[in-house]
Amino acid sequence: MGARLGETGLASLPRASQRVNSPTVNERSEPGAVATGSLRDNSPGVTTGVDNTELKAIETLLSRQMRPQPRVGWGIVLGEERLATAMIDISDGLSSDIAHLCEESNCGALIDSSSLPIDRDVSTLCGRRALDPLMLALHGGEDFELLFTVRPDDVQRLAKRVDGVAISRIGEITDPPNTIKIVEGDRVWDLQSRGFEHFKKD
Repeated sequence: MGARLGETGLASLPRASQRVNSPTVNERSEPGAVATGSLRDNSPGVTTGVDNTELKAIETLLSRQMRPQPRVGWGIVLGEERLATAMIDISDGLSSDIAHLCEESNCGALIDSSSLPIDRDVSTLCGRRALDPLMLALHGGEDFELLFTVRPDDVQRLAKRVDGVAISRIGEITDPPNTIKIVEGDRVWDLQSRGFEHFKKD
């Protein structure tokens, strides 16, 4: 599980290639990254050694993992209104899936860590286990939220919520290809892909 994503920031980038099973990419990806819902994390360490006060949070997180709610409503709105210039679901983890989006769109990204809507239950459980909720939000998978970009002129057309699900602006698309950085306070660092890798050899 992971953290929440949402509204966007924007600018024009080169035409992206498109292939089967690749992120959905239109002719132009615009600086501005947006995501739906919230990111969590499925790491065993988050849900072990619980006490009664944490039981409800654990049950909520596990329920969302076992019975995910695909963002069909948002997908329909973004498609029918032609708002998204690039889009991918966050199933492998934000750090990996934004890398997939940038690779297909031949661009980079700058993520604002303070804008990531981290699930409250994750923050609560991490605080008692000396775990970093930001790392779980960046690298945890199986969120099935949508990560997308929007042109500057279309930002005002974005709904605040669809089917009760809000969005959050988490960063901007940048020109340097495949260069993904994250801002955390006064620190800027390279974001490495550490989400799920389908064909990784042990």
